[in-house]
Amino acid sequence: MVDKVTVEVIRHAAIFTAEEMGVVLRNTAFSPNIRDRLDYSCAVLAPSGELVAQAEHIPVHLGS
Repeated sequence: MVDKVTVEVIRHAAIFTAEEMGVVLRNTAFSPNIRDRLDYSCAVLAPSGELVAQAEHIPVHLGS
C-alpha cells in the first residue's frame, strides 16, 4: 500500500508536468490561437487513456 504523502507527491508531479507542457507549447507556438489566445489544453493520460492530470488551460478540449 502506498502512503498518502507519496500519492500527493506523484499527483502534484503529474499536474506540474501538464502545466509545463502548456508553458513549452505557448513559448514555441507559431499559431496565434495558441500563443495569444491560449486556446489549448494539456494533460497526462494513463496508457489506458484515463485522465491522470490536467493543466488549468481550457479543459473543454479534453472531453472531445
